[in-house]
Amino acid sequence: MQAVARTAQVLWVLTHADRSLGVREIAVGANIPKSATHRILETLIEAGFVSHQPGEQGYRLAPTVAASGLRALGALRAVALPELSAVLDVTSETVLLSLRSGTEQVHVEQVRSPLGPRPAVPMGSRIPLYAGASGRAILASFAPADLDRFLCSVQLVKLTPRTITNVECLRHALDVVRQRGYAASVGEHNPVLAAVSSPLFDRRQVVGAITICGPTDRFAAAQVKQFGPLVREAAERVSGGLGPRVKRPWHQMPRLPIRSPAAAFGGR
Repeated sequence: MQAVARTAQVLWVLTHADRSLGVREIAVGANIPKSATHRILETLIEAGFVSHQPGEQGYRLAPTVAASGLRALGALRAVALPELSAVLDVTSETVLLSLRSGTEQVHVEQVRSPLGPRPAVPMGSRIPLYAGASGRAILASFAPADLDRFLCSVQLVKLTPRTITNVECLRHALDVVRQRGYAASVGEHNPVLAAVSSPLFDRRQVVGAITICGPTDRFAAAQVKQFGPLVREAAERVSGGLGPRVKRPWHQMPRLPIRSPAAAFGGR
């Protein structure tokens, strides 16, 4: 079963890459050893799932597999867009759909706020999972062993003065997410944006997140209290549309007391 899981992770990394990737990049994104990654890639090439032409520096999905991935993304958008629009109608704030891609998350869809100023969140933006609400919502859904591997493999870089770069503070912030079912952040990867986010699950694992975001001056504690349950319920409905309902991993994890009001935003 480990071999199957590792193969799936390699395919996941390649599915969300916008260029050919080297073995080391794929290994880091999949959180598996480089030697094992190379063996998996050779098997996938023989099976026709991965392309690696002589003279190329990297690996990419074979065209037929890439087309299937696009169809899967289209199916996800079809399920998610009505929920994104419904959340926008209630909040008047921009709502984002993000997908996990290795150690990052990628924004793939949005419905934009009619209010000004509109947050500048380009589609295709790649953000590390430790920084901000959407990434932290995904990261909080990792199994303990996967979370440990992530924390050992990724350097926590301070993207803004508010980015959490202390491992113990990050672990506590993730416990807050598990307790509430949503994450909240202010200015952690963009100093002028705040967000509230909840994870998306397919039949087996966390695959992404839905996020409400807007300017920091519109996201006070009252907005977090209102938007958090709203985005959590929307994410649960989208997850239900992706397959049979799964039990969220944090339901089986110990919950620590929230030490301060700042923890609403993953505080330190």
